[in-house]
Amino acid sequence: MSDITVKPRESYHFAVVRARNLPRQRFQDVGEAGVEAERQSRERPGATFIVMKEIARVNCNPADRRGK
Repeated sequence: MSDITVKPRESYHFAVVRARNLPRQRFQDVGEAGVEAERQSRERPGATFIVMKEIARVNCNPADRRGK
């Protein structure tokens, strides 16, 4: 039996993260991401890892801010 706890969510919250802080590793599906989260959890006992799906990227052209 695994010592890893996985809590699937029925309703999802949203988070905003700066793109430069995103991990470089990308996964094709939630299963692959879950396997990696479990692996990292074993390396860092007590840490919580969240599997997220990117749904949009939002940015502003720096030139657009100069006039404000």
